[in-house]
Amino acid sequence: MKKNATTLPLGSLTDRRWEDLPFPNASVLKYTSAFDSSFSFSVFSNTKWVIRLVMSNDSSPMDYEGVGELNRWTHYSIVSSETSTYIYKNNKMESLEQEFKATYFILKSSREIVWRPHIYEFLWSNFTSPEPFTLEINPKKKTCILLYTSLGADSFLEVSVNNENNFRIIQNKLEENGVQLWQTHKIDVDPIKRVKLSFTKKTFNQNIDGFWAIDIKLCGSYTEFFDLKATTNTICYELNNNFDKSVPGLDFIRKNPGVLVIGANYKNNIYCSDVLGRHFLKCEKHKICVSNHCGCSWGFEGENCSNECATGRSGLSCTERSISAPHGTPASAGSRADTSVAIFLLFLSINLMGLGRRINSLERERERERERERVTERERERESDTVLRLTGILSRCINFLATVLKFHPKDSSFYSNVTKVLYVQSWG
Repeated sequence: MKKNATTLPLGSLTDRRWEDLPFPNASVLKYTSAFDSSFSFSVFSNTKWVIRLVMSNDSSPMDYEGVGELNRWTHYSIVSSETSTYIYKNNKMESLEQEFKATYFILKSSREIVWRPHIYEFLWSNFTSPEPFTLEINPKKKTCILLYTSLGADSFLEVSVNNENNFRIIQNKLEENGVQLWQTHKIDVDPIKRVKLSFTKKTFNQNIDGFWAIDIKLCGSYTEFFDLKATTNTICYELNNNFDKSVPGLDFIRKNPGVLVIGANYKNNIYCSDVLGRHFLKCEKHKICVSNHCGCSWGFEGENCSNECATGRSGLSCTERSISAPHGTPASAGSRADTSVAIFLLFLSINLMGLGRRINSLERERERERERERVTERERERESDTVLRLTGILSRCINFLATVLKFHPKDSSFYSNVTKVLYVQSWG
């Protein structure tokens, strides 16, 4: 039969099926639901939230205040047993309330929060099977099948693949405080042939009733991705894991917008559009993590990677300066080349302008020097004229005095007239 995750005391879902869970947009939480056996959810925020568990008589509700971690997912589970209620964080017990059996809960927050409820179905049985039951699966060109199981402590499962490959599964992750945990088994298959899986449910102790939970998911040839066709504000939990390609670091991704994984040739590359669909060419509004180092996709920043870069910024988490990348969109390889040419031309223009100013300055200095030389030459000419004039005047005075001294006149009026003549001669 099929079971819903909330009808059994299950812990948080942390395997690859997590990628298929519903993904509400970021919002202020106000979520109310009936409570059966468990409820799990994931939070991507360090915003505080409160879950209130209420018993049927609505008396003495149980409040738990939680807060996630910044830039990573935190998984919570509320699990109820016959007499107690447990709260788990990342599958480790955080709180215990004894003699408390909740019938519904309210999950709320005062600020917007990104979260994912763990709502999914699987096959479940609590009866052994003397004969195997069989599932026939079309691999849809996938190279492997992921088999998820959760078994009772004394239960085991005999598995046969195409009546050839047989193996046994026992529960390695034992339940704690009645909380059931999942484990994963990878089965390699031919991608073009239908696969027949046969299961036989058995127990080690015939006097103990067991249980068997089974779920199946196809995996891709390289990795799995979750589908986000209708979402606009989401964050990737995991983009790649254990495949035969070179996994680049953030330095490589930073320089190659839209490329997540380099293959043997460009046809084998994995791009954002392969993961998220054709509307996400550069993983818009998503977070990219490589080896526990995370950054918002090219052109975005903020806790949920939903804010576009400010003008002049670009790249992963808007950490790079951009000359011509409006609206937070990082430049492509071609535009980066154009930008480099523009920078070179700008640098050349600035230097040419500086050289021109220097040449003009030198020309003006030379012109001033020539003007000074012309002024000096004119001064020399005036000085030469003055010397010549004074020399002539002196010569006439000497000649005149010689004439006067030769005759020695005694008349005083004569000397007075001579003085007048000398005055006229000197200024004439």
